[in-house]
Amino acid sequence: MLIVGVALVAFVITLVAVASASGARAKKAAQVAPPETVSRASAAALRPEDLGISADDFMLPTVAAIDGAEHYEPFRPRLQKWSPALIARYWIPPRQIATEIVSSLNDQNMRQLFEKVP
Repeated sequence: MLIVGVALVAFVITLVAVASASGARAKKAAQVAPPETVSRASAAALRPEDLGISADDFMLPTVAAIDGAEHYEPFRPRLQKWSPALIARYWIPPRQIATEIVSSLNDQNMRQLFEKVP
């Protein structure tokens, strides 16, 4: 239980760090923006440069998936309703997924921290 608590605290700290980095990037973009961009209140669309974001901020599909080079064909028909047996076979509790994510992030952060120790 203690490990889960520590993991959740580390996860919250990570979220705060990511959110503050995004906010700093947006503030920097607002300061760098040309005056005509800032004064245009009726602009229909914002450019990525105005927001201070780049393609690295998003999880984008690969080019092959966009071009249609890969084609998805299901090997079975799509079910409208899953049976209890199928649910039991494939169900993963969300808490388990979150715990695994937080645990792996904490392990990675701890490794990085201890690599810096002389």
